[in-house]
Amino acid sequence: MEHSEKQYTADMLFSDDASVAFAHGCGVHLLSGRNANAGRLMTSERGLYYVQILYRMLMLRREHELDPLYDRVYEGVVEAQESVSGTEYSSDLFNQDLRQLLEWELIEEHIERERLRGYKDTRKKKFRYLLKEEAIAFVQWLEDRLHATLHPDDLDTRNVLEDLVATLREMRRILNRSRSPHDVTAEDARAVLYRVSRLNRLAYESSQTLSLLNARLLGFVTARYNADDARAVIQELGHYLERFLGRVAVLRKEILPEFEKLRATRLHKKWGRCLELMEQERRESAHLLRRENVTHPLRELEQLQAFHEAGGKLDMLCQRVHTSALGVWRKLYTHLRELERRNHRIEDIRLRLEEMTEADPDVSSVFIHQLLAPAQMMGDPHYWDTEQNEKATPPQPRREMDRHRSAPVAFLKSKQKGTADKGPVRSLEERKMEDLRDWFETQLLRRRETCRVSDGAFQSFDDFTKIIELARAGLLGEGRKLARAGWTLDSLDDPVEVRVDRQVLTFYEMMLKKSGDGNG
Repeated sequence: MEHSEKQYTADMLFSDDASVAFAHGCGVHLLSGRNANAGRLMTSERGLYYVQILYRMLMLRREHELDPLYDRVYEGVVEAQESVSGTEYSSDLFNQDLRQLLEWELIEEHIERERLRGYKDTRKKKFRYLLKEEAIAFVQWLEDRLHATLHPDDLDTRNVLEDLVATLREMRRILNRSRSPHDVTAEDARAVLYRVSRLNRLAYESSQTLSLLNARLLGFVTARYNADDARAVIQELGHYLERFLGRVAVLRKEILPEFEKLRATRLHKKWGRCLELMEQERRESAHLLRRENVTHPLRELEQLQAFHEAGGKLDMLCQRVHTSALGVWRKLYTHLRELERRNHRIEDIRLRLEEMTEADPDVSSVFIHQLLAPAQMMGDPHYWDTEQNEKATPPQPRREMDRHRSAPVAFLKSKQKGTADKGPVRSLEERKMEDLRDWFETQLLRRRETCRVSDGAFQSFDDFTKIIELARAGLLGEGRKLARAGWTLDSLDDPVEVRVDRQVLTFYEMMLKKSGDGNG
């Protein structure tokens, strides 16, 4: 974007079409060209010392000393810096802070050549320092925020409205003082435009006061009931009703006609002349005047009139306060009804106590015991009277204990018992040995007493696993597992291999023999 085009779009923010320009993204120009180092003062480790140097230079500037010498600035800040740090603030440390501010382009440094004593002169006394505009604006903003924090606006809305009426009349008087637009002086223009900004400020204060009041009312409605808060809220509502709403109804009849008179067609040229004079003065002394009015004063008067009209934003704010006030009223009403209910209950108790004092003491005692008896039995249910050897009667009402007979829960399944059909229960190991014995009797022995394992008729891969199980049972553990079944297995030195389709099992030949009847 060219510079001229950028400036043109930025200028639109200060025109009557500011909202349109903002919608087109012209708000980005608020940051373009700004020195971001000004913001770093707030987060820098030595930000406090930097700000004190800048603020001291601003104070010197206000004393019309725009570019003080090095010694003047150092002498002005050394006491303040030492009071904050509690240590000595040397010139070396001051030089370090100045270099940082120079690097951030918040101050300027220039030298007085007439103070030079030679080309080797390096004395700091010959340097002068000047605040840059970004630093001035930032320190002024910090100063304004501090002032607003220390002296928050405690506004009296009644005075705000009366001040508004007085300002409008004074504006009309100043404009009517000049017969023609050419008779408007710079002083008149400055006074009128200042009062326009003053009107905006008064409208802002009215909105701020109503918003704060609404926030306090909502806070009371949502918070726990407190008598002191209720008293303060009621007092504020009283002030609001008497000092604001009442004055709005009265002063609105004076405010709106004043706006109409100021916006009359016969004054348009005078308004234009005021703007022209102030713009000319601003161009001639830009460093003395801030450009606060960003819209045409007639446009601002139109907005202010709409703000104060019936159904305008002022009425909308009052409606919000009215809704919150109803919530306060409901909370107070509910609290009062609750207090009334409690008072009635206390009165009933007092009457009952009077009846009891006049009644028979035995009757009163029984009533008190029944009244204070716990809902559940709190005594020992196993208490026995030692004299009559009887169990004591528990206090009423008794606790009902549920006693029901039920079958115990079995978390483990019962073991399977042997039956006549299925025979005795066998372990898993016994079952495996029976399967292994059935296998080698049908696949290997085939009614023989002895055989070589490789002579068997093998048909599937499962036969290989059976051969391995046979070797484990007959060779490992000295063959005791296979011996319990009545068989022995001997290993030979001949390597053999067994094939089933493409699968091959290679092992040393083993000889299977029957050794007895077995006991497994």
